[in-house]
Amino acid sequence: MNSVRSHLVTRIALPLLVALLACSDPAGFSRIRKPAWFVLGSRPAADSVPTTARVGEPVTVQVLSWFGGCVEPGETEAAVSGLLAEVHVYHYERVPPPNPPPNTFYGCPLDLHWRWNVATLTFATSGVANVRFIGAKDPGDAPYIIERQVAVSP
Repeated sequence: MNSVRSHLVTRIALPLLVALLACSDPAGFSRIRKPAWFVLGSRPAADSVPTTARVGEPVTVQVLSWFGGCVEPGETEAAVSGLLAEVHVYHYERVPPPNPPPNTFYGCPLDLHWRWNVATLTFATSGVANVRFIGAKDPGDAPYIIERQVAVSP
């Protein structure tokens, strides 16, 4: 009976515990809100914006962002002022403490994901509207803006 219990602990329970601990955030990580990546390395930006809209009727716009490892998706915030719409997309970067305890390892999984960030816009004025997606490109977190035009009719 002890050999069965020992087998269960060494073959199942111990590896499961190690896997769970490896995937959890160690104490001391902080989360920093940053503009989301629209461009990641050689992966190009992608968006979806209708070319026409009507005054007072909501339209849906989308932009693709990349995340993974120590980066988690965040919020999408949109604001419309006249014929200008700005869509800010964010992510959260987990950062280890500046002075970790000795013999402490802070790692991140090597995974890569993408998602469509969706916003709904409503224009109150007719004319040519500008839709700006505001994010970043990586490497380097340099600002990256995608701008599209929408013909808004009465």
